[in-house]
Amino acid sequence: MELYLDTNFIWSFFENAVKSYRRTPKEFEELKFDFSSRMRFVQEAKFQLFSSNVAKAEVCRKLLSELTTAKELAIIIWNRFVEVFSVTELFVENADFNEIAELSLTAPLKRGTMQNLIQLQFAKFC
Repeated sequence: MELYLDTNFIWSFFENAVKSYRRTPKEFEELKFDFSSRMRFVQEAKFQLFSSNVAKAEVCRKLLSELTTAKELAIIIWNRFVEVFSVTELFVENADFNEIAELSLTAPLKRGTMQNLIQLQFAKFC
C-alpha cells in the first residue's frame, strides 16, 4: 500500500529529532529517535512511502522558524528522515493551482487549510 506523507503527518518525527539532538548533541547518525505511535505504525506496516519537495520546504521552514534549527541540521534531519523510513521523494514541478484559487474565492480559508490543499494538489499529480 502507498502512503503520501504530508507535513502534518510527519512533523512529530522532526520535533522529536531536534529534541533528541539538543538533549545529547553528538553525531546525528548515532541518535536514537523517539518515534510517535503514528510513525512507528507506518514503519512497521511496511507502506511504500512518498513525500514531496513541498513537504520538505514546509518542514524546513518550521524547523528554522519554530524550532530555531540551524540550516545544516535541518537538511541532515530531512535526509535522515528519508533514509530511516525509505521515503521516495517526489519532485512535482508542474501543478495546477486554479482549483485551489477558485475554492479560496468561494470561502475563507485558514493558512493550515491552504497548506493542506496545496499538499493534496501535489499528491494528485504524483
